[in-house]
Amino acid sequence: MIDVLLQETRRLHRELIDAQGREAEPRPFDFAAHLARQAEFSARTFGPGQRTQGVCDHIRKELREIEAAPDDLSEWIDVAILALDGAWRIGATPTEIIAAMVAKQTKNEGRRWPDWHTADPSKAIEHDRGDEHLPSAQADADKRDAQRYRWLRDGTIDEDGNINDEIHVAVDSPEWPNQWALVAQDLDAAIDAALKKGGAA
Repeated sequence: MIDVLLQETRRLHRELIDAQGREAEPRPFDFAAHLARQAEFSARTFGPGQRTQGVCDHIRKELREIEAAPDDLSEWIDVAILALDGAWRIGATPTEIIAAMVAKQTKNEGRRWPDWHTADPSKAIEHDRGDEHLPSAQADADKRDAQRYRWLRDGTIDEDGNINDEIHVAVDSPEWPNQWALVAQDLDAAIDAALKKGGAA
């Protein structure tokens, strides 16, 4: 009987340890949910509307505080929160804000930048604008990113970039001249077709 009790005690102890271990595992951070939480708090606390001047005034105040205490992480976070506040206040959803952040990062990674070793550390380092207005692969990439962003907003594609099976995009080809054709689950082909038709899809 004692052996049975000991075995049961050990089993319960193992289950308790396993349960505690599972509870200790960090949950994935849901950025979209966090943005929705921030927007709800901000609208309730500071009021609705764009409040562009007020947000910019607050950002300038926080920038002065960063200059006074550049090692204070909380001051940098204040600026980040205010920037995100301004983003939702122009009508962008959490999904759109995240998509815009990713698209902008991708765009910056594709730009040409000067050697930071030779740059003045007290001045902004700006990308090369010499060929900004010339036709280029980067310009094409920007157009594709813009099309993705429009389709994400209107529900043509989901957050993973999958095309809605019921969505048709304009395709100009011998098989379907000036008609609509289904391009299912092929985002690149759909974007190329839409851009070829002038971006309408």
